[in-house]
Amino acid sequence: MPGSVNLRLEISDEDRRLMAAQMRVWEEFSRRLLEFFHPLESSLVRRQPLSHADAEWLQSIVGRLRSRVSQAVWDLGLPRTNQDSRQELSCLVERMEESLQELVRLGERSGIPEALVGYLADLRKELGRVVDDIDRVAAKPATNKVAVG
Repeated sequence: MPGSVNLRLEISDEDRRLMAAQMRVWEEFSRRLLEFFHPLESSLVRRQPLSHADAEWLQSIVGRLRSRVSQAVWDLGLPRTNQDSRQELSCLVERMEESLQELVRLGERSGIPEALVGYLADLRKELGRVVDDIDRVAAKPATNKVAVG
């Protein structure tokens, strides 16, 4: 795009870092949009995939989205970072721990039946053990082997 070089020169390092973070969010949106091509069957959600025609249309829109994000990254001179899987896993663990705290707060609300308070306490403990196990994986030293799944 015309003016890209000028934009790169006008952006501070801090603004560049903040814009790169937002473009990563948009990349994540594009990955999440692709999930609608497949059925979802979980404990809380049952969702049929989009129709073939809608999926094709959405795929072209996702292509446009990814193209525009790539162009913005180029125009603004945003850096590509090498993400550390263990660091990302640690960040996810932090978000999971925040959710556990929300469960604690739910159990502390007045008017909650005693049976529910006990249930939430047990749930929080069990989920906490799972989070601790995930955290142990994140804390392990890295190896050269890559998981295939």
